[in-house]
Amino acid sequence: MTSNRISVVRLALTGGLSLLVLLAACWLGALFLPFPLTHMFIGLFTSLPMNSLGALCVGGFWAFLSGAFAGALIAGFYNLLAFADRRASDSSFKFEG
Repeated sequence: MTSNRISVVRLALTGGLSLLVLLAACWLGALFLPFPLTHMFIGLFTSLPMNSLGALCVGGFWAFLSGAFAGALIAGFYNLLAFADRRASDSSFKFEG
């Protein structure tokens, strides 16, 4: 029987790093592009001026923590709901493909 569990730490780091990279890309966009869309994403994590280094550092910190929290929640719920796979595999219906 294979394990259907996912690493909470790995998914938390994945979520944190993903949001950190996305914030850094938006920060670069705020520096060089006139589009307000990147400003809105940065504004989720900091109230500092959008094109400041402080916005990148403070926003990056909070983006990483937020992504890590979301990743840990997703992994935790995924592992918590693993019983659904076991219940489905124990059913009498078998698909022959």
